[in-house]
Amino acid sequence: MDTNVSFTQMQFIGLGNYEAISGDRHFRRIVGNTAIYGFAQVIFTVVLGLLFAAIDTRS
Repeated sequence: MDTNVSFTQMQFIGLGNYEAISGDRHFRRIVGNTAIYGFAQVIFTVVLGLLFAAIDTRS
């Protein structure tokens, strides 16, 4: 097996990969779904924590 692992032909593209993916509709949908999930998870956790705290103070 002959493998060339020298990276002499690399070219720095900076933020080019992020620029390319930002125009993809699937990527935007994934980011949107992640934001919705994160927001819902935080709200659910806070409400559940406050509910348990309110129940604990009544005891």
